[in-house]
Amino acid sequence: MDMGNRRQLGSKAAFLCLILTAFFLLRFTAAENTRDPTDNVNLSPFRAWRSAHWCLVNLKKAGICQGAQLLTETGELKVEASEVDGFCKGGCGDQTRAALTCVHHCMRHYKFANKARVSDLNSTLSKICP
Repeated sequence: MDMGNRRQLGSKAAFLCLILTAFFLLRFTAAENTRDPTDNVNLSPFRAWRSAHWCLVNLKKAGICQGAQLLTETGELKVEASEVDGFCKGGCGDQTRAALTCVHHCMRHYKFANKARVSDLNSTLSKICP
């Protein structure tokens, strides 16, 4: 084998190794976890926001909170005085707390559309459901 053929074979082998490495790295890259967004690696603000969004989507999917009692991206949580007992004891209060904790773990500086922070809603929730 002459020197030219040996170099050509070496460069082909290196290229093949590079392609295989890229394939295996992409194949085993974890996809976005929508069931437990706190497992996502949030290296960019957009990814962190998406994970926080999935926390709120999962609250809706749980189906415990309905209507105005369901916390969404708006940040509004409307519980009438006559509904407080059912909200707190019916599980909606606990589900909302869990969603807020999830949002906080995904994106600590998350602000809802009404400019409320997670800490603001947690404080309000603590007053409603001691």
